[in-house]
Amino acid sequence: MSTLNPILAGSAQSVEAYQQVIEQTSQAVVQWLKQPEMYQGKSVDELRERISLEFNEQGLGNQAAIDRAIEYFLKDSLSVHHPQCVAHLHCPSLVISQAAEVLINATNQSMDSWDQSPSATIIEMKLIEWLRARVGFPAGDAGVFTSGGTQSKPDGPDAGARRLLRPSGPLHPAGWAAGGYPQVQSLVLGKRPLLGAEEHGADGPRLPLGNASENRRIRADGRVRPAGEDCASAG
Repeated sequence: MSTLNPILAGSAQSVEAYQQVIEQTSQAVVQWLKQPEMYQGKSVDELRERISLEFNEQGLGNQAAIDRAIEYFLKDSLSVHHPQCVAHLHCPSLVISQAAEVLINATNQSMDSWDQSPSATIIEMKLIEWLRARVGFPAGDAGVFTSGGTQSKPDGPDAGARRLLRPSGPLHPAGWAAGGYPQVQSLVLGKRPLLGAEEHGADGPRLPLGNASENRRIRADGRVRPAGEDCASAG
């Protein structure tokens, strides 16, 4: 085990190192939260010139590594909690969520199987059941948490494809590549696209999602227009 950066465990050395880095990091965050600027103002070129990655076999040690992270990352990060920062895809976090992250990071559970995340798995299942009831879905319907929109977007089409294939029997992964499922072939060939890329002039492509869904145009910035925006921008 490295004396510079021990693994997180129950030894006295590990516990002491953990307490030191958490204290050093939390103090830096407190100072960063108090800075008056939303952003310190460095340009892309200035950041590119300023930031450099230097690696060596010995490493810097925890304290020096955190000092560098504070100087080159934290101080030049956008303050999403600042009143002048309008929330977009990410927003200010709750204090309690920061505490939760400490527990999550320390335990480092793996949600892919129950034996690697016993209590976390049950908590996730219970929360999904609660959300399902709040939405009004029937009892027994399942769900899954994802890491965010980037992962959720392919999960939706995948779930739709599996529902479409259900009458054909169990879905074998080899069937996707081998073309063993006519329904999948029609999806891939664009006959019933889950995510289409058909051009419609300057307004951009549409996303036809099966037979029962509505079409939505894609804006020039790549985002799907909400319902009603098509009419407002048709001109």
